[in-house]
Amino acid sequence: MTGDLPSAVRHLVAELYNVNEFAIERGGVQDSIHLYILAYKYQVYSIVSAMSKFLAEEVTPRTFPLVFTCGLGRSDCLLLHRCSQMLETRSHQVLTSIELKVLSPTHLHRLLRHPQLYVSSELQIFKAILAWGVGRLGAEDENSIGSPLQHTHHQASSLKLQASHCNSSISSSRGGPSLVPSGQTTNGQPVRGGRQATHQQTEWVYNYDPVLRRTVEEFLPYVKFQSLSVHDLVLHVFSSGVLTGGECGGVLQAREGIQTADLPIFLNVYQERRQPTMKYTVFVAPSNILDINLSYYYHEQISLNVLQNLRVSRCVSVVRISSTCITSLVEGSVKVWDSENKLVIIGIWSGCHCYFSNTMSSALQLNPEKNYTVTVTCREAWCATLQRPFTAVGNVTFGGETQCQGKVEIEYLIKHD
Repeated sequence: MTGDLPSAVRHLVAELYNVNEFAIERGGVQDSIHLYILAYKYQVYSIVSAMSKFLAEEVTPRTFPLVFTCGLGRSDCLLLHRCSQMLETRSHQVLTSIELKVLSPTHLHRLLRHPQLYVSSELQIFKAILAWGVGRLGAEDENSIGSPLQHTHHQASSLKLQASHCNSSISSSRGGPSLVPSGQTTNGQPVRGGRQATHQQTEWVYNYDPVLRRTVEEFLPYVKFQSLSVHDLVLHVFSSGVLTGGECGGVLQAREGIQTADLPIFLNVYQERRQPTMKYTVFVAPSNILDINLSYYYHEQISLNVLQNLRVSRCVSVVRISSTCITSLVEGSVKVWDSENKLVIIGIWSGCHCYFSNTMSSALQLNPEKNYTVTVTCREAWCATLQRPFTAVGNVTFGGETQCQGKVEIEYLIKHD
């Protein structure tokens, strides 16, 4: 539309996408983002507002990279706030999204530095960076079939360094660990701490991919390699081909506290402590209840209070509720009411659990000053019901009643002070 008058384009867009009807007749996330960008470009703010609200409702772990990119590009506070809520509760799923490759390097930096990014292991960060790099190279290969880049990438993937070469570069004269498994030999001598080997050393093949390394190199400092176990380092990090043999040795030395002048440079950047996950789990059921002893009955449709008169000792954000005594073949609904009979949040019950991620608030906010009731309505479900009180003590004390005969699991986040 280069050269067209903005007023003409504005009228054209208004004719094609009537704002009053678009709320009903809207396409998928990608189509909506394209319309959002077009409307933003030509200052059709009524459509920009409608698309922003629609996209905020459609943020899932899979669509997160698309919406996050859109929000950053236009400084859309609503979209960025919704993405922050999704990261707070579903970081792991976001990092494994198949759409992660759509993030530009700048936006990936923003994601990895995001204060709401919670991970239980640094391996999740590394795998996300690796998947992003492989996805980017795959997209480039699709756009340049037969190009020198594709040929170089193929050559890099076939490059193999033998274990004898790797061991000489990653074993330290100061006692640094070796990549050879315990019980095998190096240079014919048993490994320290291992049993006497009764077989010949197994050759360990290492693949170094320089193209993939160049693609992800700027993001390696975000990974706290020293916190990973040797098992994860060898099985997932070293085998990826991203690090050189010398860097593998440097990582192992750093993990063992061996300080040398030639440590990999990415070990000394962004070393501030990543905020640990604040997610906890509590079971609201007596320990002597076994699922095998439950009495299940089939219901065409049923509504029951999974949690009733629920009380908490401090403010928490409930991310997920699951129960072994409700198995639904069809998606159902979850409604949460407070002690004033006000609807707090709506979620979806799927299988034997629910997430509160399909609303503008991605978690159920509980306040110790109120009581809450969580009601599940589902069809074609097998249920085991029994009215009983409960008290569950952990980082937070939960109390109330439940109509579930078996276990009810609550995953929650503790609010920051």
